[in-house]
Amino acid sequence: MAACEPGACESEQTCLDGSCVAAVMPEVDFCSGVGDPAAALRAREEEILELLQTARRTAPLPCGEADGAELPPLRLDPGLMCSARVLAADLDVTGSMVLVDSEGRSSVERMALAGYPAVSWGEIFGYGPNAQASWMAMLQAMPSCELLFDPQLPDVGVGCASGVCVLSLGRQ
Repeated sequence: MAACEPGACESEQTCLDGSCVAAVMPEVDFCSGVGDPAAALRAREEEILELLQTARRTAPLPCGEADGAELPPLRLDPGLMCSARVLAADLDVTGSMVLVDSEGRSSVERMALAGYPAVSWGEIFGYGPNAQASWMAMLQAMPSCELLFDPQLPDVGVGCASGVCVLSLGRQ
């Protein structure tokens, strides 16, 4: 795998932990409109992932009870990525402050439609003009912030639209 920084990976790849990893959306109708975002949005998604990974390795953690040394590395999951991108697109249009999208689907329903059978899950979003502002909004969203540092949620997906980013975490 090639070393990367946010925005450096090719289409259908995502920079995670300094490596370009495959990020091909599941081949289901639900994901058909969110497969390959513009380069600027993909770079923003990768920056959110980098901020999350950095925070998960830092002690003390910004919130939550886990010690950064106890947290497993995150695994990028295309189903969670699809779910996060669908919610980000919806939130960008509606400006909503809840995890139920404008079609009435909950987080777990979106994850299932994207092919991710969540046993446990968490989802958090932050509005902002850039990745740093969205990240700061996520950290201030207590108690949701604790989801970002839950050692029981090793799978991650991220989605960004022009004014919001979403992190979907889960365990199958």
